[in-house]
Amino acid sequence: MIDELRDYPIADFAFHKAMLDALTANIALLDKQGTILLVNESWRRFGQENRIRDPRYGVGTNYFAACRAAVDPNARAAATGIQDVLSGRQSSFYLEYPCHSPDEQRWFALRATPIAGYPGFAVVAHENITERVIAEGKLTQRNRIEKANLVTQRFPEWRDRIEGLLAEHQEFREICDDYQELAGWIDDQQNTSASREELEASLELLDSLAEEIGHFLSAGDANESEPR
Repeated sequence: MIDELRDYPIADFAFHKAMLDALTANIALLDKQGTILLVNESWRRFGQENRIRDPRYGVGTNYFAACRAAVDPNARAAATGIQDVLSGRQSSFYLEYPCHSPDEQRWFALRATPIAGYPGFAVVAHENITERVIAEGKLTQRNRIEKANLVTQRFPEWRDRIEGLLAEHQEFREICDDYQELAGWIDDQQNTSASREELEASLELLDSLAEEIGHFLSAGDANESEPR
């Protein structure tokens, strides 16, 4: 069967290169020292879109040196993980990381895998996962907003207990005021230009306020159940 394959394009280097160029991930072939030996068309296109001036798009340069020179800790984590794959300490390495440009927010997944039968060589692929991350973020935000709305909707049935707590505890009054104000702000921002990070931070604060309200109400239940 191997002899028969030699008569087909699949045994040709140019065919293998064309196959890599057909993949959507940005792919580079590294040797054990981290030297970039080969890149595919998606890698080159990404370089062009991001104004990379190197006409070889990194071929011949050291991938690890570029990672260590970066400020982002994800770059250093990537260098360590890929080195572990090349040395055989790991069978593969995977890392998701943000890679924002001045024009858009982007996220990528890096995957490094060794080449079977060729020790000391690895393929590094960067896949754009922006759509998935944004969709997951929207789902998380929606779930948190629904949770916030549920808590807000239950305020009327808690009114008598809450009014009693408000009268006794200034801290509880402040927590409730903060919660309602923040919940209203988040609801308003859904149709504005608020950044994902701003909404995420606000939703986390909203969660913590809801927990504090729950603690007060739970304490109230415990006090009511105690024998008098």
